[in-house]
Amino acid sequence: MSLLLPKSGNSRLQRFLPLLIFLLIAAAVAAVIYVAVIGTASVSPPKNVVLVVLDTVRADRLGCYGNPSGITPEIDKFAGEAALFENAFSHAPWTLPSVASLFTSSYPAQHGAGGFLGKFKMLGEDAVTLAELFQRCGAATCAIINVFFLSEKFGMTQGFEAVDSYVPLSNVDTRRAGPTTDAALRWIDQNRNKPFFLLVHYFDPHLAYDPPQPFRRRFAAPEDCNTTDYIFGTRRDIIEFRRNKTKLTPDKIARLEKLHNGEVAYVDSEVGKLIEGISKRGLDKNTIIVITADHGEEFLDHDGFEHGHTLYDELLHVPLLIRSCTINPERENHNWTKRDSVRVQTTVRLIDIAPSVCELAGVAVEPAFTGRSLVPLMDGKQEADRPVLSEGNMWGPSGTAWRKDGLKLIIQSSSPKVQLFDVHSDPKEQENLANKHPKRCNDMMSDLRLILDTISQKHLKARPPSLTPDEIERLRSLGYVK
Repeated sequence: MSLLLPKSGNSRLQRFLPLLIFLLIAAAVAAVIYVAVIGTASVSPPKNVVLVVLDTVRADRLGCYGNPSGITPEIDKFAGEAALFENAFSHAPWTLPSVASLFTSSYPAQHGAGGFLGKFKMLGEDAVTLAELFQRCGAATCAIINVFFLSEKFGMTQGFEAVDSYVPLSNVDTRRAGPTTDAALRWIDQNRNKPFFLLVHYFDPHLAYDPPQPFRRRFAAPEDCNTTDYIFGTRRDIIEFRRNKTKLTPDKIARLEKLHNGEVAYVDSEVGKLIEGISKRGLDKNTIIVITADHGEEFLDHDGFEHGHTLYDELLHVPLLIRSCTINPERENHNWTKRDSVRVQTTVRLIDIAPSVCELAGVAVEPAFTGRSLVPLMDGKQEADRPVLSEGNMWGPSGTAWRKDGLKLIIQSSSPKVQLFDVHSDPKEQENLANKHPKRCNDMMSDLRLILDTISQKHLKARPPSLTPDEIERLRSLGYVK
């Protein structure tokens, strides 16, 4: 075939013709390379992820963490084929800042979500959440939530294309764990033909404690086994307690703790049904399951009750279990299978979950993430304890905790008192060593100032949520607004 060219400008065009042909060939080659590289990423979709968040469950409630009461047989069984992190810690003692840290792999001082009673701040739109990363990869994303603080109003649904939200009108009007599990499995059935990221939030262990039968009968005090007349945790109960107008005796706290155990046992049974449902649907081999909690609960461990008011470990030490049967071909030493189990003693943080899930699922990690992947620890690599920064009391005095090298420093802004604990020899944080070891205390304080100065330069744009009068009243009814 001959190429006919106009006579005008013929020589000039002929001069540049080789260059033109070269550019066309280069463009074609680039297109082939683009399809080979980018197309391969799209052909290899991310693994499924089910992230289970247990509200108000401290680590020592679980049998796999040493509790002898038989409260959590289903999670204990799950632990036999998972990586269990014995020393995992939250970054805040209540839901909003804690789960925001989990979602964004950033400290509360960075993401800004949280605040005090009635003066809350939502997660800013500039935050990049774990769900958004999966959504960008084409995965279906869903959040099944049972508390207002995880809703769109607080910026916590970023990246979730579907949100199944039951926001209670009071602490005694909540969606139980059974319907929550049903909603999760129903959504999986509707989306199982594509990769998915699913958040399942169980609220039951939060006040008020009202376990259904047979869990009430098995775990409650004798006087509470067959009646629901004894309930503590209404709006009035909580507000009067926080204002020191209600005194809870040790006997009453003991009864409450038994009811709480019944709630945890009920949730455990439903988590077992969720895991079994995933297995029956043939999704085991392609689904990563993470089980953790946002914070714990105090039962007079430091002369207090409930959560959101201190930074002691009964509120910060949470369970963390990860089961993954994925094998990453890029990691020659990665041999993790469903049948494997390992107990990791290294201190880790909730901010480490997001980069871990990304690596296991085959999703690119967000560069802004502060945490580090836990996968090397799951593979048996030995590593020094990771330092933990926790802050953000909701109704107690504001404070900051810094955990590093077996020591834990707690500073309260409303008090000159500084606390220093050797958490290896004193895990219940009973002996304050600040005066005995002033140099170690000062070194910890210097570290804390340095980390706070560093992360203050990376803060996100948190802002107050736009709440309607009805929503404000709803928070008030739950005891979250004065």
